[in-house]
Amino acid sequence: MTETMDDFDLGIATEGSDLGAIGADFCTDTRRLGIVVAAEHEPEFSIKAGIEWLMPTAIALYIANKYLGTLLQEAAKDHYPHLKAAVLRLVRRTTGRDRELTLKVLSSSPAKVSGADPATFTVWVALNGSRRAVFRFDHQIQPEDLALATDSLFRLLEAHAGGGETDFLSKAPTFSESSWAPVICRFDAELGRWQAWTIDRQGNTTPVSDNAT
Repeated sequence: MTETMDDFDLGIATEGSDLGAIGADFCTDTRRLGIVVAAEHEPEFSIKAGIEWLMPTAIALYIANKYLGTLLQEAAKDHYPHLKAAVLRLVRRTTGRDRELTLKVLSSSPAKVSGADPATFTVWVALNGSRRAVFRFDHQIQPEDLALATDSLFRLLEAHAGGGETDFLSKAPTFSESSWAPVICRFDAELGRWQAWTIDRQGNTTPVSDNAT
């Protein structure tokens, strides 16, 4: 985002002409709630296959730390259910078998198209203490579980805003040992919760056993 983190509550970045309209609709939904939303759009889709764990997806929603700090107060406001509904609409339009669009991404060779079906939508959160968390909305999540995943995401954010023993995001490990690596979370529908994932030196990705609700 070109604005500083003090300039907005939520930010949305989109790539590709078709996804730009989805981002614009989200801005309309949230700005009418009085939320300061920054938008950034690239007309051409450029994300390559194989880096989706650590790079923004074609649509990335950013939650600024200053907004996260007021989330408990926001939860008491009349517009809060409308904010959650706007995020859920964004999730439904971009994630799972019933999503509006299917992306095709380039492999390592510009002439080849990957057969992978990468995540289209992620939520990036600026946590306390300069850490970041990334919630990947994978297409394996069934349509009937998208509402649960979205509600669980907001519960985790509220817990982080309030601190205390239920604050999973402060304790969750980052994806790798690199100082810049974020906490990466994926939703497990069978368990009904988000899990943090890590990667070892051999490149194997694994969910952490002690996870969030």
